[in-house]
Amino acid sequence: MCTIQEGCKGSAKLEKATNLIYPKSEHNHGLQDYRAEVYAIKTKCKTTSQTSQHNLRHIFNDVTRSNPSASQVTFKECVSSMFRARKILQPMIPQSASEFSEVLPTTTFAVNHKATVIVDGRIAVIFFSDKLYDLLADITNIQFDGTFYTVPKQFYQLWTLFLTVGRHAIPAIHCLLTNKDDELYMAVIQKIRELVPQLEPDCAMSDWKQAARNAVKLVYPGIRVNGCWFHYTQAIWRKTQKYGLALTCRGNSECASFVKKIMAIPFLPAELILPTYNLLQIPTLQQS
Repeated sequence: MCTIQEGCKGSAKLEKATNLIYPKSEHNHGLQDYRAEVYAIKTKCKTTSQTSQHNLRHIFNDVTRSNPSASQVTFKECVSSMFRARKILQPMIPQSASEFSEVLPTTTFAVNHKATVIVDGRIAVIFFSDKLYDLLADITNIQFDGTFYTVPKQFYQLWTLFLTVGRHAIPAIHCLLTNKDDELYMAVIQKIRELVPQLEPDCAMSDWKQAARNAVKLVYPGIRVNGCWFHYTQAIWRKTQKYGLALTCRGNSECASFVKKIMAIPFLPAELILPTYNLLQIPTLQQS
């Protein structure tokens, strides 16, 4: 029997009286046609995409690596059917944070999910890899920051804790939060300390959101929390824009110089910051 269903012109006739088959026309392809092998490769890619959590390209490479017919099939030819096969087994996308927190503990797709924290209906979901524990030796500095843009629609922000390793900040713990109030931050950071008791930082750097800073200070007594200069200058520039001074700064060197000096104040010794700020205001007050 020919395994090629399309394009082959080979045919035969069955003689009912003798139950014998007589060929009528010959096949128009070689005996070693590769299409059966290609079909097998595509099928294996689809079934593997349903059982493996690797990305589709990784699966395709694994399936084709030792197959002699692999040169006859491309990833582009397989990726759509692999994606559809995987999607069939994926859970429904949660429509709310509460659904999200209920689905995570029961699905094989909850990679690196470590805990869900709920405070009066406000929810936080904590993720980190077990490889985190390998980085904790001699960690004394951490950083933390939140973003409100790159976040699933069911949540308000993605809050990330970084480990300072040498001159690099390694994103280590990711938390999806539905709010940014003191109680939820406190619950999240307490849970992190419970999950990662080996982490005992003595210094932290963050943006200027007071709720997170206060929670870190309470959960890690004695820690020194420094503000981030980048976030400080961002806040100064946003205020400059809010009060309509951005265009003035572009055309007025004195205005631009004043804003730059305000941005540079944090580099002074702590005891000189307030006196210097007061001195900077004097020319402005005289002109007004």
